[in-house]
Amino acid sequence: MVIRLLALDTCLMPSVSLSFIWIPLLLSSLSGLLSLPVDVDVSAQRSHPFCQPCLRFAEVVQDMIQNNKTYADIRSTLISVCAALMDANGYHGHVICPGFVDEYGPPTLYIISKGMFSPPKLCERLELCPGSSEERQYGHVTRSMEPVANVEYVHGRDTVDQQEPIRILQLTDIHLDHQYKPGTPVDCGMLICCRDGLNGSGSAGTYGEYSCEVPVATLDLLTEHLRQLDPQPNFTIYTGDNPPHDIWEENWQSQTQSTNFIVDYLSKNLPNQIIYPAMGNHETFPQSFYYPPMYKNFTAALAEFWQSWVKLPENALQTIRAGGYYTMLVRPGLRLMSINTEFGYQFNFYTLLNDQTPGYFEQRKWMEETLAAAAGNGEKVLIIGHVPPGDPTTIMSYGDFYGPLVSQYRDVIVGQLFGHVHQDLFQVVHTGGYPAGVVNIAPSVTTRANVNPTYRIYLMDPNTYHLIDYQQYYINLTEANILAKQNHAEAVEWKLAYTAREEYNLKDFTAKSWWELTERFERNSSLLLQYLDNMYARSDVDRQCGELCKRELVCGTKSASKRQLLQCLE
Repeated sequence: MVIRLLALDTCLMPSVSLSFIWIPLLLSSLSGLLSLPVDVDVSAQRSHPFCQPCLRFAEVVQDMIQNNKTYADIRSTLISVCAALMDANGYHGHVICPGFVDEYGPPTLYIISKGMFSPPKLCERLELCPGSSEERQYGHVTRSMEPVANVEYVHGRDTVDQQEPIRILQLTDIHLDHQYKPGTPVDCGMLICCRDGLNGSGSAGTYGEYSCEVPVATLDLLTEHLRQLDPQPNFTIYTGDNPPHDIWEENWQSQTQSTNFIVDYLSKNLPNQIIYPAMGNHETFPQSFYYPPMYKNFTAALAEFWQSWVKLPENALQTIRAGGYYTMLVRPGLRLMSINTEFGYQFNFYTLLNDQTPGYFEQRKWMEETLAAAAGNGEKVLIIGHVPPGDPTTIMSYGDFYGPLVSQYRDVIVGQLFGHVHQDLFQVVHTGGYPAGVVNIAPSVTTRANVNPTYRIYLMDPNTYHLIDYQQYYINLTEANILAKQNHAEAVEWKLAYTAREEYNLKDFTAKSWWELTERFERNSSLLLQYLDNMYARSDVDRQCGELCKRELVCGTKSASKRQLLQCLE
């Protein structure tokens, strides 16, 4: 079965979570099984392929609630449908579905019952059906305020020469798999392979496979190399996602242990680095779900973990505990703002309850207040986050809020660094046709989704704090595994894939230059395919990109909101 999501080609969908694919498909199969009649505008079905299944499923849930049925009453049916669907698509549903359904079923039903939505309103709010989305466009939360005093200044490695660029290391999406074992099957009928006890074909290499997550050996290879960099990075950005994609086995303990391990590991293996983190969507349980009133213990633990990486001032600890976001000065005049993108992620179903909790509004108000205060203090701001605002898996209101805010403070914001998609991408922020900023999206450390392991170094002007370039590094996974098999692991080499300005012939690093690059993509297919090769960190997996794929690539670069992306694809 080939499913096209939001009319987007798979070239834009490298690292979708299990929930992103299988929850809509499960709704579709369940609705077909139950055959409930629902009137739907047929003309809308092509652009909203999951509208009718969502409406049917919502009718089932509404009937269940009205008849005082519980999750236990429908659990076996959900598991059976899930297993049949996954088996039909080549996966071992009998292994995956019990844990998957138990993980997502109860909270999803709670969210729906708590929201008290009619079926049409529920599916509209999930953005699986067309309709007015005014309720989800909460708009700006503005208020006048006086500039605030600078918070604590945390020293990174000072540049010796003020003409030497500030070097910023970005790591993202590690997704470490402790169960990874060399020699195990690579193709196994599960969502990740390379583990004991699985049947299938292929033999996992030492450093990872394109269908699997990375083992500790890959992290060892990475951190040993990073310790030898000269010059060393001034500081590090980590944009989240610690656990592997085995969400049918997840629980709170496994999620916490994953984060704890990554924090301890990077602290020990990059001992001279200050690391500024952002929260990923995989850190929570169920993964991608987050709701402030129910996740206070999680964010409290996160605040404690992150203090191992950076000495967080008290005001930062307070906002992390309240909502998973924070701000602090990196050096005099340069402020970092780490946002919690779970508030804007479509498959965090708790976004349905955003208007019932102050947490959602508080982060928006905090973002505006932080930028206003930075402007008043003459500071520059570096924004970091996990899910990019133009990703197709966001809710409309995320990008609708984010883009105008960045445009308003375009003279204050000097960089926007994100991860999540496992690929090397960028999105130009623009309102009214004026390019106002660039969302730079770094590729992952993990190899899952057909990418090589990577890291990125940004270069920042030490006087203006504007980004001036970045250097993208990788190892060729195929070569690394062969060398390890030949007992020549010491010969594995981290290579410079490209520098941004040279690779794309950028006049400078301004939003205008990046926007001009998107226009060159439209005229030059060879340049666009070069971008596609970089997207996958030059992996050895064959890639085909037809005209639709090319259109989607271009629209992805021109869109820093889901609304802009869909409009571009019309």
